[in-house]
Amino acid sequence: MAQVVAHLVWDQGVRGSSPVIPTMMSFFNLKEKIMETIIAFGWGAVTMFFIGMFVVVFQLKNQVKQLLLTNQDLERYISDVSREMEETNSQLHQRMDGDVNDLQRQLDSRLDRLEHKLTSDLNLLKEV
Repeated sequence: MAQVVAHLVWDQGVRGSSPVIPTMMSFFNLKEKIMETIIAFGWGAVTMFFIGMFVVVFQLKNQVKQLLLTNQDLERYISDVSREMEETNSQLHQRMDGDVNDLQRQLDSRLDRLEHKLTSDLNLLKEV
């Protein structure tokens, strides 16, 4: 019983320095540090997420910009090809019109010669 009394007296005398209290205090300090670490990690993760999102958005912006430039290049190419086709088509029509006019002149010339020959032959027949 003397030992129990001695322990109680010791416990009452050095109450703030008993092994249980410092252990509890270090646990609470450790808990605060763990929470600070978790919060710091969370902020770091959120920051990295936003940085990653900004990188993705800027890459997409650049890809859209390149697609728009490609689209403009294709529109220019299509309009150039269309213009060339129209020019070629008009040149072909002009050449065909010229060829048709040449054929008509040749036919007229031959018809005139044929008519002249027939009239001269007919005049010769009338004379005979």
